[in-house]
Amino acid sequence: MSQAAIDLHFSRFLGEILSSLGPLAGETLVSTHIDSWEVGAQNWTGQFREEFRRRRGYDLLPSCR
Repeated sequence: MSQAAIDLHFSRFLGEILSSLGPLAGETLVSTHIDSWEVGAQNWTGQFREEFRRRRGYDLLPSCR
């Protein structure tokens, strides 16, 4: 949910794979599927809570009182 986060992820992760493949990239590797849950859900970025609040008009986390 963050363009900067996904750009960083792909450049660091997939970029390393593509660099290793060299001229085979695009010939041998034509797609990828990333399905990894070692560190939990991968859809929460540093700005997610505030972006949710801005778009929906309320905080997604219950207030502690």
